Amino acid sequence: MLCTADEGCYIFLYKKLEDGPCAYDYLQEDITTAKLQCSEDYGISQDGWTQIAEMIPGCQQDWIEPVRVAGRSEGNPRWGEFERLVNGEWSPIATEQLDEREPD
Repeated sequence: MLCTADEGCYIFLYKKLEDGPCAYDYLQEDITTAKLQCSEDYGISQDGWTQIAEMIPGCQQDWIEPVRVAGRSEGNPRWGEFERLVNGEWSPIATEQLDEREPD
């Protein structure tokens, strides 16, 4: 997944197809350079990308669905705890859902 930011364009790499935190990420200068790098490294063609909705401010860049660090909106982030936006309400994500990721 690619995500543009003020500092450039992040390339997020995953070990699973399900939405969740990335396994690795790295930063390129811009989206053109990122797409070229993905073409060279992973064989993704320039037209092989799917546009997804813009990220909601304050949410994690490496998730497709709106997910944020719990407590961050109140200025008291609880790192490692996440909330998902479901039907307009923020709901905790069970730790088991994150623990199901494949180990490095």
